[in-house]
Amino acid sequence: GEVMCRHDDLTSLLEDKETPACNHPGLKAVYQWATEVNLPVLVHHNADRIAERIDDGEWEYLNEVCEVLEMFPKLKFTWVHCGVSRRCAEETHYQMCDDMCDKYPGLKFDISWVVWEDVICKPDGSVKPEWMKVFAKHSTRFMIGSDQVGQFIGPNGENWLKPEIVKYYKLLDNLPKEAADNIAWRNAEN
Repeated sequence: GEVMCRHDDLTSLLEDKETPACNHPGLKAVYQWATEVNLPVLVHHNADRIAERIDDGEWEYLNEVCEVLEMFPKLKFTWVHCGVSRRCAEETHYQMCDDMCDKYPGLKFDISWVVWEDVICKPDGSVKPEWMKVFAKHSTRFMIGSDQVGQFIGPNGENWLKPEIVKYYKLLDNLPKEAADNIAWRNAEN
């Protein structure tokens, strides 16, 4: 499952308690063990503060992710939702992800939940060209997901998983086959 760190509304419910962060010393043993047994770690950790009034091109919490990746270079770290939450993304988010892929070979990204609709896609549902370039360049680093938790079938038998998967066909249909296969299933399998 997803390790929840810096998750906007959820972690803000802690009020005056310590905010969970992916570079917390308590997680070092988890990262060390995961590296030793070759187990990926999926972490939700916002890249930036939520609800900024302007896109300032700054990433308030990116350094915390970088610290983990530098301390554990062999860790298979999947940054869930590309570091996005509701009200937490910059216009240049694609560039930050591209730069992180260039710098950290163990880093992978999940493109489920709000990053897909709110950041990667245009209002018409098509993928923004700048993201297409990043996906093509780093096709071994991104994977689709549903972010569907617990139930996959609704109370009346409706399939809740299917719409969360078929929405990616617009991306996969516009990539070379190998890149599409990587993002659709091969990266998750690996």
